Amino acid sequence: MTTKMNRTTAGLRNVLLDEIDSLRAGETTEGRAHAIARLANATIASVRLEMDAHDFLVRNAEAPKV
Repeated sequence: MTTKMNRTTAGLRNVLLDEIDSLRAGETTEGRAHAIARLANATIASVRLEMDAHDFLVRNAEAPKV
């Protein structure tokens, strides 16, 4: 059983680097490493979208209402 990762950017980075180490050591499969990379990309994309939405709301809160 795997443990829960620290749900921060540092935690995500550690999981990815651990998976690279495991792949290089032959302890995991290419398919598993690829799946983890896809999940990481989806996580990063959702955070990026959240940040873009926040920036949009901040910029438009200062705009005059017509």
